[in-house]
Amino acid sequence: MKDMHVSLRNQGQSLQRGIQRITPVLLAVLVGGGLGALAIVARNASTKWAGVIIIAVAAPSVALLVNDIRKLVLIALVVDIPLGIDIAIGDLEWHQGGPTGYIVSLMIIALGVGYALWIMERRPKVRFFPDVTVPALLYLSMIVLSLYQAQRLQLSLFGLFLNCQFVLMYFYMVNHVKTWADIRLIMITLVICLLLESALMVAQYFTGATLDIGIISSRSFDGSTSAGATGSRVGGTIGGPNSAAVYLAPTLVITFGAYLAGKLVDKRLALPAFSLGVIALVVTASRSGWGSLCIGMLILLAWAVRTDAGKKAIVLLLLGGLLLGIFFGGQIQKRLEAAKTDHTRPELAAMAYNIMRDYPWGVGENNYDQVMSDKYAHPNWVGHTLYPVHNKYLLVWTETGPQGLIAFSLVLIAAAWQARRWLFRFRTGIAPHLLILAVSLLGAFAGYAFHMTTEGFASRSNVQILWFIIAMMVAVNRLIAETEPAMGENGMLSSDRIETKGI
Repeated sequence: MKDMHVSLRNQGQSLQRGIQRITPVLLAVLVGGGLGALAIVARNASTKWAGVIIIAVAAPSVALLVNDIRKLVLIALVVDIPLGIDIAIGDLEWHQGGPTGYIVSLMIIALGVGYALWIMERRPKVRFFPDVTVPALLYLSMIVLSLYQAQRLQLSLFGLFLNCQFVLMYFYMVNHVKTWADIRLIMITLVICLLLESALMVAQYFTGATLDIGIISSRSFDGSTSAGATGSRVGGTIGGPNSAAVYLAPTLVITFGAYLAGKLVDKRLALPAFSLGVIALVVTASRSGWGSLCIGMLILLAWAVRTDAGKKAIVLLLLGGLLLGIFFGGQIQKRLEAAKTDHTRPELAAMAYNIMRDYPWGVGENNYDQVMSDKYAHPNWVGHTLYPVHNKYLLVWTETGPQGLIAFSLVLIAAAWQARRWLFRFRTGIAPHLLILAVSLLGAFAGYAFHMTTEGFASRSNVQILWFIIAMMVAVNRLIAETEPAMGENGMLSSDRIETKGI
């Protein structure tokens, strides 16, 4: 019996070695054949599809040139937010209020590479982070449950597919942002993206030019269709002006936090990016975006004012605000004054409340436009073109029911709960620049939470920035918790933990 056991074990080991020898060959054949097929398909594909295919074909070659593919994946997840390359498989162009198809972007390609490499590790290390991950999975389960109420199941599957991508991105980031060097890499990428996007938007505002470079496009919109807006409204590569503001507002708060922190990103890069970003946000004419930025900056400055860097920053911001008022004060004032007579959002919310009464358990994920009609519309909208509610909380409630809203709220509360370790802590052994970054993430998160009361956040990039912020809050919170015991009285890392510093 013992000999038989030894023989079976030897045979198993021999089979395992054989599989390991032929695996590279099989992978080479599959990857080579797949890339060849993609290259052929790209010849006859649409412009956007060709761009995605080219990225997929080039990705393996680029990966071979990078020492750490994990870092390349993290960079791709940051770049994908403003890039604006979305392909909708099974596209239903008439749909409003959510994804019109199975959305494919750089995010799904990066996650495919990242998870494949993670699974192939001999002993992959997985950390669950239940405080946030459990509410995230609960929210996904409520979306799945809403499929039973769906007026059109296909639309709900579109929404489920996209939300699964967000949760997978969050889970990948919290497990692979392991050191302060990773944080620094992400911050530099984020600031560079903000600088490029803002420069494009500001240039487009003053020139009125339309940019179409292959798969990337950017255009301005007539501001006269918006209450109190003058001139043009710029949307950048993300889409419309309101969508651009959703990206710019939290990114600006995080960038200014990086500027104050100093050691994370070169100030000569962070300050121009922030300055251009503020101008870009102004020319979106998004009042909600302006409010989001103000809330985030107030939270950041309320903490940072206790540092020398924070006090200098207030003087800098006052000077910048003065210049902004000189050049853009008139149009800002007109846009804000128009809010007194603009009742669009409350009237759209009235229809959501009316739908809730007839569908107490929701109409199904991504199905809002399937039930909106004059029957539920506010009297001022009867007979006119109808739009989905401009409030993320009400949209979630209407589509997934009160249980979905509770699960979504738990995700937000769990993310904010991460701040309990560092928001009110100043005189600790933790270096102030690390805490400034953490508070800037909280400020960006709070501003976004406010912004969701005025926008539906239906596009991929608009929701992806939320899950990015949540992942960063969890990762930074963990790094601060791991770093704190190694801090000395002077706030510097001790020599036995210097490898985690990375900055």
